[in-house]
Amino acid sequence: MPGSVEALHTEFFNALVAVLPQLDHLHYGLSDPDDRAIWGAPRRLAQGPASLFERLIRLGDVQSLPPGAVAVDVGCGLAASGVQLARRFGLVVEGINLTEAQVPLARARVAAAGLSAQVRVHHADGRAMPLPDSCADLALLVECAFHVPDKDRLMAEIARVLKPGGRLLVADQERVGPPLEVMGMFFFGAEGTLARAGEAAGLSLTAQEDVSAEIAAWMSDYARAGDYPARLGLAAWASVGGRPSAAAAFLRGSRRFDTLIRAELAARGAQERFAESPIRRLREHTAQELREGVSRYVLQRYTRLG
Repeated sequence: MPGSVEALHTEFFNALVAVLPQLDHLHYGLSDPDDRAIWGAPRRLAQGPASLFERLIRLGDVQSLPPGAVAVDVGCGLAASGVQLARRFGLVVEGINLTEAQVPLARARVAAAGLSAQVRVHHADGRAMPLPDSCADLALLVECAFHVPDKDRLMAEIARVLKPGGRLLVADQERVGPPLEVMGMFFFGAEGTLARAGEAAGLSLTAQEDVSAEIAAWMSDYARAGDYPARLGLAAWASVGGRPSAAAAFLRGSRRFDTLIRAELAARGAQERFAESPIRRLREHTAQELREGVSRYVLQRYTRLG
């Protein structure tokens, strides 16, 4: 990512975590498209990311792995998935995070869970991991591939660390038409790009679920949560809760991120609306593209060929 863009993106999400310390997963979520009552939005927003994770581990039959099996979480965020894998299944987890500012936060959460002996978080690039060959039984790639332009190198590196027969679980958004680069930090490949990169690396796609409709439903709530009234309410809640500096940082980071997104909206021809934040508009645009089939969100399981 370009330094300025990466800094703004990191600033915004670190500020969000500061005002919502209970936030674990930093990825999208699943919601029932038929459950749209407005009063259910907070519940759907809170439960959606965990629902996505549950769907992914079922697709990967993770419960069949023996305790002590090794998992590599590429793009581990705040290590929420690693904590779950260790606590529920007894796995040993190696987390990989390229965003340096998130690494101490992730390590602190692992320590608070009492799992420092099972979960390690590395500041490293998923395309050059500090791990030996054929060391892992499982790899996770949750909303990480679309941050990486060189998907061939990424999939080859994951294949390197997986044992023969090892599993790779992916949650990724891809374009049904031509590929799209957004703000120099999202690189959405054309449909099938990641699968072809995996095949070239010796990773066979064995299962896939299209969850675009459920992601779009969740994204609609997420869009409203990014609008001005919701932001002010969240900042006020954090201030009353004794975190005024976190509230100020969140509002500052939101405004700066708005500036970045406004330029992207203009480039994509998505018109801003009066009194609506650019963050909300971009999220709604994403949901619309998922509903219309311009892009799709898939869960995938790959197997490392021996």
